[in-house]
Amino acid sequence: MRTKRLLSSFALFIALANLSANSSATSNDSLRAMYEADQNERKAEQVDFSRIINNDSERRAAVLNLLQTSKLNSAEDYFHAAMIYQHGTTLEDIRMAYSLSNIAVILRPDHQHYQRLRALAWDRMMLQLNKPQWYGSQSMQQGADQDWKLYDIDETAVSDHERKALGMPTLAEAKSEIARLNAELQKQRSSTSEKPKEVKVVKPVLISFQRDPGTGYELLAIDRCLAMFWIKLSERGMTEALSAQQASRKTRLFVLRKEEKDVLALLDGRARLILNDTSSEACFFDYVAYVDENRHLILDLALDDKVVAGPGTTFDVKPYKYFRIKLEQLDTDLKGRQIKLLQAEKIVLTDMRQ
Repeated sequence: MRTKRLLSSFALFIALANLSANSSATSNDSLRAMYEADQNERKAEQVDFSRIINNDSERRAAVLNLLQTSKLNSAEDYFHAAMIYQHGTTLEDIRMAYSLSNIAVILRPDHQHYQRLRALAWDRMMLQLNKPQWYGSQSMQQGADQDWKLYDIDETAVSDHERKALGMPTLAEAKSEIARLNAELQKQRSSTSEKPKEVKVVKPVLISFQRDPGTGYELLAIDRCLAMFWIKLSERGMTEALSAQQASRKTRLFVLRKEEKDVLALLDGRARLILNDTSSEACFFDYVAYVDENRHLILDLALDDKVVAGPGTTFDVKPYKYFRIKLEQLDTDLKGRQIKLLQAEKIVLTDMRQ
């Protein structure tokens, strides 16, 4: 990880030096095309987040290659590259977004869009570090049935005057927008409650679970902890997990966090999952299970993999990633007493759009 960070920093240094020597260069057309694709996918009427996650990863790899080969030629290029990294999922991605946007601002300090993106990247970086955001740009909705809310804000860090100068809403305006979104949700819920849909509930006792390596690899590509969650369900049996869920309506499932090589060993059958009570690094999930009107079994997952603890530690879990696992073809699978077809999609809207 340190090597990757040093490589990225070195690439930024070399690219900025080259740009300073050739300030009249035109912007990179291929990078502009990647930026436009990034934006258009998020403006679609129906957003496919599972597809976006894969495309985002490919775009970040392409941007890093452009940096390493000194192909960023203008402040606009750095802005486009920063926006692509802004949609990453790791602290390293967001740090890169902040660095790139900072270069764009240095080159074009009069450009408000560049300054605004730098502020957005800063807020996301603060969240990754478990610190309050400054500008109030990051909000969340844990699931479709939950209200929107702003992440914690350090209201003393910057003023509303500074926010307005960046083209961003004041804190009062940001809170008003959250209230508006929740009012719209309440209207939708009221409308839905007036015409309730028939939802067929699957009895947990009917459900068993078979591990499918292909599914595991698909989930691993999205998130390591998500793959571990699925492995644990398959080894413990979904019946047990959903029975506990049905009894409590909110079960916290402890999952060890493994390095990617360890997850691969589990998927390949070269290792067995060890279920310890404590770990120096762990993933926690809060999840809700239900069956929708299309006979799909749905698991809405809230994930916290920032927890670092030891024996006797009281865990303070603050979920910051949200996924939905959809198990399709439920009727067919129940007849064979197995469920093995999964589709994972991210259900956070704001962090994927900002």
